[in-house]
Amino acid sequence: MNIPGTRPAGVYSAGTAQRYVNIEGRMPGREVVVLGSGDIGLIMARRMTLQGAKVKLVAEIMPYSGGLKRNIVQCLDDFGIPLKLNHTVTQIHGKERVEGVTVSKVDEKLNPIPGTEEFVKCDTLLLSCGLIPENELSQGAGAQMDDTTAGPVVNAKLETTVKGIFACGNVLHVHDLVDNVSIEAEKAGEFAADYILNGEEDWGEAVRPKIPEKSKCTLPEGRDAGSQIICIGCPVGCLITVNKKEDGTLEITGNTCKKGEAYARNEVTAPVRAVTSLIRVKGGSGRVVPVKTAGEIPKGKIGQCLEEIGAVVANAPVKTGDVLIQNVAGTSVSVVATGNIPVGNIPAV
Repeated sequence: MNIPGTRPAGVYSAGTAQRYVNIEGRMPGREVVVLGSGDIGLIMARRMTLQGAKVKLVAEIMPYSGGLKRNIVQCLDDFGIPLKLNHTVTQIHGKERVEGVTVSKVDEKLNPIPGTEEFVKCDTLLLSCGLIPENELSQGAGAQMDDTTAGPVVNAKLETTVKGIFACGNVLHVHDLVDNVSIEAEKAGEFAADYILNGEEDWGEAVRPKIPEKSKCTLPEGRDAGSQIICIGCPVGCLITVNKKEDGTLEITGNTCKKGEAYARNEVTAPVRAVTSLIRVKGGSGRVVPVKTAGEIPKGKIGQCLEEIGAVVANAPVKTGDVLIQNVAGTSVSVVATGNIPVGNIPAV
């Protein structure tokens, strides 16, 4: 990313931050700005918040988000994180450690507009943009690369220009949804098996993989959270309107299925969420164990739930299903482990 400024500690790719938090149990920072509003950027904004960081904003250079509507709701709206469309980071401040960034509005040509600069104090900048395929294996094998996808050139059977080497998933091109990775991987596996069983054929012509267009998640300007609700039941993300009639009943429109109607009704009367997070582990082979609430809790209790989760240090061993907190935030719901941590010698952090 060609961002002016120094390169102090605190500038991470979203994937690196994911590894630090989810696997190593370490926080990249405490005051965060996220650049890029694709699904990974949105999810990391939530993950950092769930682990106690303050996410100042998510900046997106385009006039729309590249993420799913439901992720905007669950990852930003639920935690009051602002999404600034048509904005980008134009300066990184700090010498030894990030001290802040300058965020500027951009014009229709994506150029920063003078006079719109805003300084945002933070110690961490997460970059969720400019993604390229995992090219180390392809380049190491000597495969020809495609300038458009930035991945290897392949034929109709997903075979690279190196005989017997097939490419798929994020090696071939960057995917938004893991479902598409799985579908492509099955095809590549079939082609590779056919190659082994029946031998090689003429390579044929280069074929560029069909890359789905980036989703353009546009939300109504000034939408009223009290009357317009984005359903998070599926990726469609229906915009549902709820009006209260004179007799006190609710009129719900805009949903395309019954689940959407039920979600909107609950969201207006008693919104609930399931909470996922991490709990520190002492005396285990890992520093943290993933956890979740055994059921949904009132949305207003999420903050208190996270405070209680953050105060707990579990003792190894921990097994999937172990109850680590009972009656979290006075909700009568338990927090249970969703992973295994055997006894080891890695200290908790």
